[in-house]
Amino acid sequence: CCHAVNHQCFAKNEFWGSCRESCSTEPDPNDGNYTWSCKPLGSRSWGLAIKGYPSLYCFSLFMPEGYEGPLLKAHLKENAGIFSCDGYDVFA
Repeated sequence: CCHAVNHQCFAKNEFWGSCRESCSTEPDPNDGNYTWSCKPLGSRSWGLAIKGYPSLYCFSLFMPEGYEGPLLKAHLKENAGIFSCDGYDVFA
């Protein structure tokens, strides 16, 4: 039932389930303080491309003491380079 990245379909009761990143059996303030059984239904979703098809995962490795840090910050501010990919990670 889920298409969001890393989400899982969880049962609320025998009649209702919903896609969530996590689930708790505590009363849910976003659902009228009802409790959920949190029984997983199906498998966790890998997710769909959110910026286009096909999806693109990007990564960058940089040296903190070099010029790359400020350059990556400028890309992040402009949502450019690897930051315009569907998913990204930056490693130092």
